[in-house]
Amino acid sequence: MNTFILLGPPGAGKGTQADLISADLGIPKISTGDMLRSAVASKSDLGNRVEDILNSGKLVSDDIIIELINDRINQSDCKSGYLFDGVPRTLGQANLFLQNGIEVNKVIDISLDDELIIKRMSGRRFHIASGRSYHIEFNPPKAEGLDDETGEPLIQREDDFPETCLLYTSDAADEGLGVDLGGRRII
Repeated sequence: MNTFILLGPPGAGKGTQADLISADLGIPKISTGDMLRSAVASKSDLGNRVEDILNSGKLVSDDIIIELINDRINQSDCKSGYLFDGVPRTLGQANLFLQNGIEVNKVIDISLDDELIIKRMSGRRFHIASGRSYHIEFNPPKAEGLDDETGEPLIQREDDFPETCLLYTSDAADEGLGVDLGGRRII
């Protein structure tokens, strides 16, 4: 089974690389954002709990994230493997991976210079309802500040402001599992 964790600072290109790797290997990409949106849309008990937490402005707990992950990796499309895009995000989540027997064969850590991280992140804009992302320089919306499909306003996430985007550190490349790749090239 091919199981990977793709890590790196926000703006390093994890989502882009995850899409390419996922397509190349024929395994699903698993991201917390996608799982949270799917849970809310499902209107299940767990989805309703997640929606309440998100609407309150709080962070979803590690326990709920792991519950979502366990549900996701037990779906039929994950039988031959999966790729985690930016999760685990915390040491607590990493420990819960181990405690729950979530298998990982390889950790890929994308590194990037601080200056480029700030440039990439500070230009990102998101359509919350769909998860669509834009960049004011590299992938701008057709109309400034508005989603191409719905015309709804785009937001800049709190963690995309320069003062918060350099807080990332990676301790995942451990025990021979890590592969450190520069974030300026395609994997």
